[in-house]
Amino acid sequence: MNRHFFFELKDDVVRGMTRKQYKAASHYVRWTTHFIDSKIGWDRVQDHFRDVMLYGRSEFHYEDMLL
Repeated sequence: MNRHFFFELKDDVVRGMTRKQYKAASHYVRWTTHFIDSKIGWDRVQDHFRDVMLYGRSEFHYEDMLL
């Protein structure tokens, strides 16, 4: 799976966690990342990037990115 979108837990946050808290937090972060990544229409985003490269500009709203 090619991930375009990801979250990371910062080191200073992780250092203050117990192993159980880290497992729960990392599971939630992975689930949230997968969920958000599945909702973004990456083909539409790539179309806007292509328009920027070809025409120098592209207008879109955040609704354009969602499936």
